[in-house]
Amino acid sequence: MRRPGLGCGSIAGLKAELRARRETALTLISPVEYQLAESTYDGEAYSMAVELGVPMQVLRDYQTLLEQRIRYGAEMVGQQSRDIPSHNPTISACVPMSERTSMGIKIGDKNTTGVFP
Repeated sequence: MRRPGLGCGSIAGLKAELRARRETALTLISPVEYQLAESTYDGEAYSMAVELGVPMQVLRDYQTLLEQRIRYGAEMVGQQSRDIPSHNPTISACVPMSERTSMGIKIGDKNTTGVFP
């Protein structure tokens, strides 16, 4: 018997689906392997997915997570600069190469830290 409110079209069902997709992407893709595949294949998604051994949807989900963390990090950096001007913000070492270049972040930068578990 189906419980009301937990179907695929319900809000609870959609949240559960998104949570499962997020957890799947984080479990199947290593931040280090993603970074290596991205630099090796210059961000070409299909080749990266093959290299990582995941379906395209899992790769897209992982990239969406990275983009969300970049946006959230940028919001936090803005707030930190208002609240504590002398504090150095940290940014994920797992930021995609294209974002890292546009943000002026270098691999191995001492102010760079990972946010993935």
